[in-house]
Amino acid sequence: MKTLSKILLGLMLFAFSCQSEREKVNESFAGTWKLEEMSYTDSLGVVNTISDSNISLTFLNDIKETSSNGYEIVDKDTIVFSYSIDHEFNDIDIMLNAHLDTVKLPLAAIGRMQVYHWDKIDKKTIEFSADLEVEHSSTLLIRNTSYLFTKIANLPK
Repeated sequence: MKTLSKILLGLMLFAFSCQSEREKVNESFAGTWKLEEMSYTDSLGVVNTISDSNISLTFLNDIKETSSNGYEIVDKDTIVFSYSIDHEFNDIDIMLNAHLDTVKLPLAAIGRMQVYHWDKIDKKTIEFSADLEVEHSSTLLIRNTSYLFTKIANLPK
């Protein structure tokens, strides 16, 4: 009976010490990511690529209820956002903490859509994509947007 109790206790401790898939995904996002390239298809069907932007995202992994916080730096402007990651469908819900009419997002900045699909290419490379986005200042529709980011810093532990 003592042996069975020890085995059960060991299994329970092991189960509680394992990170959930959600925690692992959130930890892999945590840190600062630099935009390397953004591509999209314009209304004429032409694929355009922007690779000279000064944009970064920082995911803080400070889960409060169901979402975490982060910020996007566009040139010298900081835009705070909340996010939640769906590891099952590889979607990320990014909610800017400012109304899009008050924030002047350059075309390469992420945040015009709320839900993006994400694909981890490797530990240091991630791609966000959306089928359709609206550039609010000109009401330009852009399709097949893709944002390629590389991780430049982990969060301090």
